[in-house]
Amino acid sequence: MNLYGTDLNLLTVFDALMAERHVTRAGERLGLSQPATSNALARLRQLTRDELFVRSGGRLQPTPTAIALAQQIQPALQQIAAALQREQPFEPATSDRVFTIGMTDYVEFALLPKLLERLQQVASEVKLQIRAGERSQLLALLDSGEADLICGLFPEQIAWHEGQRLFREEFVCVCRQDHPSIGDTLSLEDYLSVSHLLVSIKGDRTGPIDTLLVGHLLCI
Repeated sequence: MNLYGTDLNLLTVFDALMAERHVTRAGERLGLSQPATSNALARLRQLTRDELFVRSGGRLQPTPTAIALAQQIQPALQQIAAALQREQPFEPATSDRVFTIGMTDYVEFALLPKLLERLQQVASEVKLQIRAGERSQLLALLDSGEADLICGLFPEQIAWHEGQRLFREEFVCVCRQDHPSIGDTLSLEDYLSVSHLLVSIKGDRTGPIDTLLVGHLLCI
């Protein structure tokens, strides 16, 4: 394809549509009107010969072609932005930058105190803005640029995200000391036979353990 005849601004429209999944909000993010954003989407569809986004439940869902394109376009746009910014090297000791970090509630509890203690030692003027949320909300914050980084459990890392393992955790089973059917050991059969308590911020009726059990054709 000859890029000289291609409007590369369409790539930023595509990126905004992937992040917002909504024509009007994507336009607002770019400072474009809704008709202008719709027109850009029509041109993108013509350019790629694919529908790219289909409406479902009030949101735009990307097609397989759009998902494949995003894995290449998003890193390319990030590289272009980095090349144009030419920022000075980051100096923790003198920086007064505000970093926005998205965290799940558990990671905030487990990690934030140590992080604040370390910052006080090496970057005392740096400020943190913490955005709490669950997995999908945090990913949306990162994709939209509202968060500099996010911390949580992300078993399926998307191609354009860079990730690093911070620590490993294990699940444990807790029951009352005088439980009538659980003694010093706990078998899988015992675990499945007793009642369970699920704590969910979102009010979900199932959790990750349920998902794991379903994969083994088991249930609580």
